[in-house]
Amino acid sequence: MSADEGVYAYSAVLMGSPILLKLFDDNAALAAQVFRLIRHQENILTVNRAHSEVMAINHAAGKEPVCVSREVFDLIQCAHQVSLPPHSLFNFTIGPLVKRWKIGFQGRSVPPQGDLEKLMALTDPREVVLDPERRSVFLRQPGMEIDLGAI
Repeated sequence: MSADEGVYAYSAVLMGSPILLKLFDDNAALAAQVFRLIRHQENILTVNRAHSEVMAINHAAGKEPVCVSREVFDLIQCAHQVSLPPHSLFNFTIGPLVKRWKIGFQGRSVPPQGDLEKLMALTDPREVVLDPERRSVFLRQPGMEIDLGAI
């Protein structure tokens, strides 16, 4: 924490990014609450750890639907809707490319064209089945992966 002209700054590295929170009051308890909320979102949405709700969906690709919490389902449903238009610049099923390219990690490099073409076949948001009643998400093809990092 640091203070600069009545503004108090708190920082942490969460979701793979440095976060700087500025408050007009010296309120470490509020800052801790904000960071807990961000950590909770990271824990359920991350694809950079073996266990999260999104990773459970990715691990079940091509096998079975996965029921998730309301907050995860709602975010995925929104990402799905934004990804569907033919000329959308957003695609939440980009996971296989992000992983192969190692975007955001050491060793990142442009994969060979053949690898990219194979992986592109796994990035069709129309291959994601959402069931709002069950709050389940099913990736129809093995190898598909959701990545919500762009959000």
